[in-house]
Amino acid sequence: MPYAPSPAAADPASPALQALRARIGWLCHTLRIATPLYAAWVFVQIVQHWSDTDHLRRFYGGMLGITIVDIAPWQQLSGFAVHFLVWLPLAATALAVWRLFTGFLEGRVFTPDAAATLRCVAVWGMGAELADLLSRPALSALATLGNAPHGRALAVFFSPQDLLNVIFLAGFLALAHVFKVAADIADENSSFV
Repeated sequence: MPYAPSPAAADPASPALQALRARIGWLCHTLRIATPLYAAWVFVQIVQHWSDTDHLRRFYGGMLGITIVDIAPWQQLSGFAVHFLVWLPLAATALAVWRLFTGFLEGRVFTPDAAATLRCVAVWGMGAELADLLSRPALSALATLGNAPHGRALAVFFSPQDLLNVIFLAGFLALAHVFKVAADIADENSSFV
């Protein structure tokens, strides 16, 4: 999405932009650094998770309450592929967060593009959460395919963290609408001056 800075944001020396940076600059910079690091960290964890057969047997065996007999290399590769597909919307969310706080540093706070970027954070984040929830039964089935038919499992599970994530992301979506309305009001008021 293209960025269209407001006239105040176009001037890096404007007092309003300098005041904004003084208040939230450190937080914006911190979040711009943390979000790609988080996405990279999750990716490394996925690689480590699916590359250790003993860990996989213990992890899925403990989670499902059964003994995992064997996890073949094709199961590991398939599990990694499923987790990678789940990671993609997470990475898109991290990129949207990075863009949002970059925009804030440039003075684009209550602007249409800030509202659209915040909406992207919420939508991609919800997509990542949904993908994670949907992947859990597939991964549990995949991990137990090496067992005899009576020792296989298909697990559907949720945690309080899942609900918390959805609540926060719904809050971001609501804030995106507030940002859009604020930007529309600011545009209307600027046309009267």
